[in-house]
Amino acid sequence: MLNILKKLDAKLWSQSAIVAHSNEFGVMMAVGAIAEGGKSSGQGWGGLADLGISLGYNKDQKALVFQIFRDVEKFSSTEMPAVFLAGLVGKAGIVITNQNKEMNLQGTSFYPPLAPGYSMNSQRSFSVGASSGLTWPPSPLGDLLTYSNRFQQNTWLRITISPLVKGFFRGSSGLFKDLKPMQLYTVEFFQKIFSKIRNHQSAPAGRCETLFN
Repeated sequence: MLNILKKLDAKLWSQSAIVAHSNEFGVMMAVGAIAEGGKSSGQGWGGLADLGISLGYNKDQKALVFQIFRDVEKFSSTEMPAVFLAGLVGKAGIVITNQNKEMNLQGTSFYPPLAPGYSMNSQRSFSVGASSGLTWPPSPLGDLLTYSNRFQQNTWLRITISPLVKGFFRGSSGLFKDLKPMQLYTVEFFQKIFSKIRNHQSAPAGRCETLFN
């Protein structure tokens, strides 16, 4: 128990720099499947995969941020003699990030004892909240297991909405590694649509190509 408490304290203390330099705050929810097990010796297998959404606020851009992301976790270690968990799980919590246009994260996740919770941290982000599900062992026994995973997070879609940026509405995707961020300017988009409609209305009857060029 002393080792478990020391590890939990170290996890929380290590996030102080991220909180101090963060520029984005929000909440997240994710659901997925888990099947993993391991021993305190470090031997283990399996992991967790989930899909989630987050809603936050970026204080540098003064923008609302909506994201769809995917997490993949692999067993790393446990303080217990052995652990095994399989089933469906859900997570909900807060997210604190130092966001600088990156679309991928790598770090560690920690599932503490005595509470159905989780923490996830990388070099520029920290998330903490509740975690539970339909698993074997069933809740609350499954929620009390303590273990750590290595995770990779990929942002499939990121949308920011701010009156201070050109076009008001922007989006980017990390779904493909070689895909450059795409800029979506809604004001310009609708201006082009309305312009084509006006051109169509002023065109001779029976000619529609101005609308679709």
